[in-house]
Amino acid sequence: MKMTDFPFPWNKKRQEKDSVYFNSKNTEIVQLEQELESMKVPQQKEAMKEIIAGMTIGKDVSRLFPHVVNCMRTNDLELKKLIYLYIINYAKVKPSESILAVNSFLLDANDVDSPIIRALAIRTMGCIRVEEIVSYLCETLKNGLSDSDAYVKKTSCICVAKLYSTCPELVKDNGLIEQLKNMLDDGNATVLSSAIAALSEISLLSGSDYLELNSKLLKKILMALNDANEWGQIYILDSLMTYKKSKSSKSEMIIEAVVPLFNHINPAVIMSAIKVVLKFLDNIEDEKKVQNYSKKLSLCLISLMDSVPEMRYLLLRAMHCIIQKRHYLFDKDFKSFFIKAYEPIYVKFEKLDILYKLCDNSNYEMILNEFSSYSVLEYDMELVTKAIKYIGLIGYKFESSMNVCVDNLQQIFQFNQDFTIDQGVIVMRDLLRKYEKEEKPKQLLKIIDENFIEKIRLPESKAAILYIIGEYCKKIKKSTDYIELFFNDFSSLNETVQIQILNAGVKNFLKKSKDKKAEDLAIKILQKCVEESVNADVRDRGYFYWRLLKTDPDLAKEMICCEKISFDTVEDQPIEQDLCEDILQNITNMSCIYHMKSSDIIKKEDLLLEDETNNTTEESEKEKDKEEEKEKEKEKEEKEEENDDNNEEEKEEDEEKKEKKKKKEEKKKKKKKAKIHKDKANQNDVDLLGLNDLINFSSPNESNENQ
Repeated sequence: MKMTDFPFPWNKKRQEKDSVYFNSKNTEIVQLEQELESMKVPQQKEAMKEIIAGMTIGKDVSRLFPHVVNCMRTNDLELKKLIYLYIINYAKVKPSESILAVNSFLLDANDVDSPIIRALAIRTMGCIRVEEIVSYLCETLKNGLSDSDAYVKKTSCICVAKLYSTCPELVKDNGLIEQLKNMLDDGNATVLSSAIAALSEISLLSGSDYLELNSKLLKKILMALNDANEWGQIYILDSLMTYKKSKSSKSEMIIEAVVPLFNHINPAVIMSAIKVVLKFLDNIEDEKKVQNYSKKLSLCLISLMDSVPEMRYLLLRAMHCIIQKRHYLFDKDFKSFFIKAYEPIYVKFEKLDILYKLCDNSNYEMILNEFSSYSVLEYDMELVTKAIKYIGLIGYKFESSMNVCVDNLQQIFQFNQDFTIDQGVIVMRDLLRKYEKEEKPKQLLKIIDENFIEKIRLPESKAAILYIIGEYCKKIKKSTDYIELFFNDFSSLNETVQIQILNAGVKNFLKKSKDKKAEDLAIKILQKCVEESVNADVRDRGYFYWRLLKTDPDLAKEMICCEKISFDTVEDQPIEQDLCEDILQNITNMSCIYHMKSSDIIKKEDLLLEDETNNTTEESEKEKDKEEEKEKEKEKEEKEEENDDNNEEEKEEDEEKKEKKKKKEEKKKKKKKAKIHKDKANQNDVDLLGLNDLINFSSPNESNENQ
């Protein structure tokens, strides 16, 4: 349901009022021209509203460009904003006619009475990507940067960064970068933050550092941090990340100034503050202060968990790196990462991964119980299987958690769902391998029955249950029947399952030597593998078992049913240290989400806007095409002249080349004959191991020459 569907009276009035501008009858070009030519401001306003409404729908109203430009000399601020909005959109379509608006822009930029009009004119000129207007922009920007009003200064700073993206040489030649650096001494916080934003943007585009923080500038920035607006604070915090000095006193000063921003309303400001604190926390030597700042940091991170899901997801992605570097931050707050039913699935997955990373000897019981509840209550199959997998991984990681892990696994099997059984069987196999000598995991063997076997669907799960049956066939009464059940579908199963059927059948026969049924089944399996199997690995293993059993059954039992190698614990795969540090420095960027370096995601070519690049590339391509055509014409003329002169020279050169070739061929023939004579002379000396036969062997051509 949309907001407009609610029966509020103000909504109906607003709809009726706005619908007038989108009515096709009222937006005819002729009527609009007449209204714009009238010197009455209300009529001009209504006409401009209808024009912009048509422009938003997609109508072509570029025909009205000269009429709109004639209305620029108005003193009405609302009308002027509408006109500027129109010019920004259609200046590209009408570049020649946009020159008509330059004088009006310059007059508005130098307006004495209204700083809003001055700032509006500068902003509009900066948004128009036309060479005719850009050339006039430098002088207005110089005046704007030295204006008495802070709002005009701020707008001019941002406009310099826009101009640099299109014409960097123009900005450098007019000394606008140096003037921006001088703006860092301004006492106004908004002006200072805008200058920092512009310089940092220019530094990104150029690849050189124009924003160099020293101790004096650092104090000014920290003082202006609380007075700046939200986006100004973000740019200031980003600039602090470039501060390279690592003294403990400076780091403490920065953190003390940044920590109050943890209580900010805007989560973007909070995230920027977090990355600054994380960086400079490494430089503090006093452990008490580190603990104090760490508590504040952890509280801030936990409080952000109550924000919108998108923000929560970004934070959780950053948590992977934060936990890897500072695991102690969430030792007492791991319950904050428990999954809630109303959360989106992508948030649940991230919380699941983080809970596993936070698991240790002190909290594994609570986390295992939580994972067990997810496997029963959650509806998403992938989430359930992942939770069961983590139950097994915790069991491998911490030996003391084995009993709790087995109890939770029994509860999962009692739930009796297909997707839980598939992953549970895999975990059961690994637990039995890990704790082979323990009795507790062997309790899981009691739950294996016919209904249980039939619900296993995945190939990996089938291979796991066959491994368990083969290893513990003495404790499973119907082991032969279970193996036969899988053997009936032998040809339709993949390679890994077929090999496990072979292993389980042979082990069952060796461990139950008196069982005739087990013996017959083993023979059937071996015959199937040797005679009918297409897979080379299955066939070779079948041949190996067949020959081993035929030669020495006792040796076969000793080899096949031997003790297994000890099962090592599964080690976590941490994020690379360099990548982790890069992500922590770019928490507010896309690199945090993708867990990639910022340099691999954002490139210098991508920093320019599409329209900016298109303007520059189209013009350059046209110039290149013209130059190429001229060069081609010149080359044709030169070639024609050269061809006439070179025809005679080529004839003389051909005759000389022919004579040289004849001489070279004669020399080669003489060398071949000399080599043959040398070989014949040396044959008498070389007579070891019958090598004369090899030396005398020659091609038919060589033999003719020898003769």
